[in-house]
Amino acid sequence: MFLRSFRILGIATVALLGIALAPARSAAEQGWPLNPENRGGGFVSPRYYGNAVPSYSAFAPPLIAAPALASTLIRVQVPTQARVWFENQPTSQTGPVRAFVSPALTPGREFSYTVRAMWRDGGRQIQRQQVVTFMAGDAVSIDFTTSMVSVSR
Repeated sequence: MFLRSFRILGIATVALLGIALAPARSAAEQGWPLNPENRGGGFVSPRYYGNAVPSYSAFAPPLIAAPALASTLIRVQVPTQARVWFENQPTSQTGPVRAFVSPALTPGREFSYTVRAMWRDGGRQIQRQQVVTFMAGDAVSIDFTTSMVSVSR
């Protein structure tokens, strides 16, 4: 009897040891997410829980298109020898009509630049400044020879 009990105990020990040492499939292989409610980091399998629901959304949120960015053309008319600054940054173009393109701007918002021009007329120095307000895609014209500013949309 003692020998028979010892054999049963030995078989049970080997079976338990085999189960404990058998390689387990990872969550990635099973294709089911970890259960965030399980503090032990355990795994919820749909085979054991009929009402198990994945912890991720099955549907992607609708895509919202970002507004298309647009530039603004700014045309500046000055005497030929004038120097022009945008926001206190000197420009390098020369001539009586100069064209500048803004960086890409978000539509629907107002933007503004302070544009300054300086030139000599005879013996005196003339300096003029304009603050222009515009929106993305506008065409802006500044005429420092007549002090006129126009914005067309």
